[in-house]
Amino acid sequence: MPPQLAADIEMLRNQGQPASVIEDGTRFLVVLEGFKLPDGRYEPATTDVMVMPDYQYPASKLDMYWTDPAIQLAAGGVPQGAESFEEHGGRRWQRWSWHYPTWDPSRHNLRTHIEVFYDRLSKGT
Repeated sequence: MPPQLAADIEMLRNQGQPASVIEDGTRFLVVLEGFKLPDGRYEPATTDVMVMPDYQYPASKLDMYWTDPAIQLAAGGVPQGAESFEEHGGRRWQRWSWHYPTWDPSRHNLRTHIEVFYDRLSKGT
């Protein structure tokens, strides 16, 4: 595992976010367990969130998010960009095809990637 990835995961754990890692070829399936979603916007209220850094992290950018169990909007329907499902690490994940244009390894990391996800979730789309 890349040293920066190990440090980022440890930082999240120290902040109270349980996390596990599965090595999958050149990728690492980082699972944030029991991730709390913004109040009242989604069902269920918590989910596991997965991201997939590779062995070049943080030089290679993080992209997309996966959740299990699947998330629905509280008002009904599927969130924008979350219509697909994939199998990873023996689980079926809802893929959130959300991208952002800039990845600067000196400024961005696992924590900022999760913050982007939460910020987007807060908009309830």
